[in-house]
Amino acid sequence: MVCNFNFKRFFGEIGKEFIHVHYEIEISTIGEDYEINPITDLKPICPNCHAMLHKRKPAYLIDELREIAGFSVRESIYIKFPCFKKLTI
Repeated sequence: MVCNFNFKRFFGEIGKEFIHVHYEIEISTIGEDYEINPITDLKPICPNCHAMLHKRKPAYLIDELREIAGFSVRESIYIKFPCFKKLTI
């Protein structure tokens, strides 16, 4: 992941177990014989970060986007942008 956004933390139950997945190998470049390995080929990523990965052809690598966004491997969006913590009114 790039930002470690947690949909359940932010949206409650409706966000539980919600995430996009990104193919590390672009689907358009693999042949019909290629078998996708969900462990190595699919990476969980939030929808916004997923869209940013595809702003370039070929897509950015997850580590490249993490560097562009200024996130370390363990840092999350909640540390960098405290406004993303769920607010209570």
